[in-house]
Amino acid sequence: MRGFLWILLLVSTQLNAQAPRIICADIAPYCSSENGVSSGLVFDIGKEIVKRIDAKSTIEILPFSRALHAVQTEKRVFSLWLGRTPEREKTVKWIAPLVSDAFYIYTNKDKPVVTTIDQARELGILATFATKTNIQAASNHGLVHIETSSSHISNGKKLLAGRVDGWVTTELIAQHFLSTQKLDGHQLAKGVKLMDFNVYLSASLDTDAETIQKWAETLHAMRQDGSLRGIMLRHQVPERQFSDLR
Repeated sequence: MRGFLWILLLVSTQLNAQAPRIICADIAPYCSSENGVSSGLVFDIGKEIVKRIDAKSTIEILPFSRALHAVQTEKRVFSLWLGRTPEREKTVKWIAPLVSDAFYIYTNKDKPVVTTIDQARELGILATFATKTNIQAASNHGLVHIETSSSHISNGKKLLAGRVDGWVTTELIAQHFLSTQKLDGHQLAKGVKLMDFNVYLSASLDTDAETIQKWAETLHAMRQDGSLRGIMLRHQVPERQFSDLR
């Protein structure tokens, strides 16, 4: 009997000592992987955190739906970025904010800027990314003529080609599209804001308070020593989107 209890204790200790799973949803500019090379704003932040806390884990880049499911349902999972929404509030532990953003309606520069919700409702088809949050950003305002895609690049190109009348997306993603496509910043007109969208570092609900604090303190130290700012600016994130977050 004592031998059996010792085995149980040993197995339990080994499980607790296992490195956490660290994941990053594959959406640029946060995280992406191409030809086996991983990169991105949050990927770089995650790499620095992992190095500082000496975590025995590698960062996994997953499709958004799989990453969301993992941090909400599995144990010992850290998600390097997740948009904080009311629907997700009680499904994970929120460690610290990374980026303050918002959903806007973007139109082609040759079209009038959409400055009000009423004007937005007069538009035809709106493109957006195929997630519940993106769709809700529009539908919460009665904007229901939505065409979804699993590619932000595709949505941006459809707008510029005149195949849709507007694009519902965040400022960071719109700017990333312009940058990667080597387009002038005035190609898109940013219109009315639909919904705030704050990106957080998060963890599964079973994560203990001590570990949460360790990650939060590491990120805070990166803010204090300027390394976080360096990563943000290297990825062309406007300082107003991260400087006041704590």
